[in-house]
Amino acid sequence: MDNFAEAFAHFCHGMAVLFFLMRAVRLFPLRRRNGRFMVFFWTMACLAFIGLENIVYMAVTEWLSADMAYSGVLVDIFMVPVVALFFFETLFPDITKGKKVFLAFVPNILFLAAYAAAGNVNVFLAALVYAALSGISVCAVVFLMSSGKTGFTRSGFSCIGCQDIVWVRGPVMALTLLLVVWISLIWLDNLLADAAFYVVGIIVWEYVYRLVMRSSAVYSADVKTSGHDGRGISGEYVPDNAFFKFVPALVSCMEDGKLYLNPRLTLYDVASAVGTNRTYLSAYLNGELNTTFYDYVNGYRVREACRLIDSGTRKTLAEISELSGFNSLSTFNRAFSRHAGMSPSEYMKSSASRSC
Repeated sequence: MDNFAEAFAHFCHGMAVLFFLMRAVRLFPLRRRNGRFMVFFWTMACLAFIGLENIVYMAVTEWLSADMAYSGVLVDIFMVPVVALFFFETLFPDITKGKKVFLAFVPNILFLAAYAAAGNVNVFLAALVYAALSGISVCAVVFLMSSGKTGFTRSGFSCIGCQDIVWVRGPVMALTLLLVVWISLIWLDNLLADAAFYVVGIIVWEYVYRLVMRSSAVYSADVKTSGHDGRGISGEYVPDNAFFKFVPALVSCMEDGKLYLNPRLTLYDVASAVGTNRTYLSAYLNGELNTTFYDYVNGYRVREACRLIDSGTRKTLAEISELSGFNSLSTFNRAFSRHAGMSPSEYMKSSASRSC
């Protein structure tokens, strides 16, 4: 019986790892679509990594000392902030960037470092308590906020007032239960219980995956059927005159906020900053301004480069290119010639002669 339980537990563990790997591969090409897909991709990838890590421990049993087992669990609980970031990105698009992401992992990093330094089991217990309380607290907050009323959401839903995010409640409840069960199983030495946990985990995460994909499909359908006056990315329709609402914010963000100075600026970044979504912004740029997103942004960058040149700066063209927001000198040369009608070096000579 013990041999069967061990073999069955290993089989279920392998199935779980394969499942997470397959979902990560499926989400990889979608990760640049929006922040939610990006975080969800990393969630699947991290779960696959944790599963592979545990397989290594099982395969090389002499490694599995008490300290290694505790350290492994401390690595596993990094999934709590990862899942939290996924839910908050769903409610508040574009929130999971920069320092906010790092701060979410600081407590886990400190717990892991403290245990590595001291080897004190009390540090391990404190980390488990923190993971349980923070995980349940995040789930409770997300559950309450996902009321179906989207007035507090930004970016992706701001122009579609009827967008419903109540679907988040199902994953929150399922993952809260999974967290509680996982923490309970840490203290049990039961292989069949572990096998059951892997199976339930696959079911729960497949449920979450399908809801995420379905919500994205509903979002696209809402955009397509809400109007017939303009087209956005991939031919999606947008409502009549809906994009005009964000034009003042767009102009302000570009001229006053100078978003174009970010060399990695994306359509999603600008849409988030002006309170709309990528479909509406693309429809405005393509339909009203008859330009592409990158051509629009590069126009501002070229204007900034001209300002720097006209100011009499002694900087090189490479430095001017970087200060204007371009990520390469070749892109700078092409964009400058397109917008200014001459190369940067020609403009620099012209500016010098004018100043004389």
